[in-house]
Amino acid sequence: PGLDFSFFYQPAREVGGDYFDFIPFDSQQMGLAIGDVSGKGLPSALLMASLQSLVRTNLAVREGNVGQFASDVNAAFYRLTSSSRYATLFFACVDASSRTVLYVNAGHNPPLVFRSGGMAEPELLESGGRPVGLMPGGNYHAGQILLGEGDVLVAFTDGVTEAVNPQDEEFGENRIRAIVSQLQGSSAAAISNQIALELRQFMADSSQWDDITLVVMKVTKTP
Repeated sequence: PGLDFSFFYQPAREVGGDYFDFIPFDSQQMGLAIGDVSGKGLPSALLMASLQSLVRTNLAVREGNVGQFASDVNAAFYRLTSSSRYATLFFACVDASSRTVLYVNAGHNPPLVFRSGGMAEPELLESGGRPVGLMPGGNYHAGQILLGEGDVLVAFTDGVTEAVNPQDEEFGENRIRAIVSQLQGSSAAAISNQIALELRQFMADSSQWDDITLVVMKVTKTP
């Protein structure tokens, strides 16, 4: 209740290694995940499926302790992968009743939080640690934010920001910021659709080298 979600996903090949998930805990709480497994194609897609399983099976025990949750996922994913494979992962526990977001960022592109009114620079959700699967140990530090009515959270993989046009220029994060700032009062679907549209127009006939994933969450009303 009071939250609006949308997403855009486009793999670089028939199957991809990007991961996103909306996971209901109960009527007021949910998990939000977005990740990027190194590499492309079928091997990355298989690891992505393993990552999704690890995230979902750890939720019951680690709900509310996202730092320990990330440590557990890291250790388990490390055992599943070779030394050259890893995944970036952003995971958040969202409480719709209190509008709190408790999160951990394991080496992922920091999601952006745009505050209602659009005057200030977006906040970066950076607290966490290194990507999962690189090393067996390590601590992850949780972050927490409080959202208000009209606030927008945008999470994405590097396939969005590093997409290139025929002139070999990158789409970049500033274009995302400009689009969201212009559409702050619109729905999550309108925001994600516009980013996807401008990304396609920007890429034109350029080849897509990486999977593209974008998730938008907007607070539609306060409790």
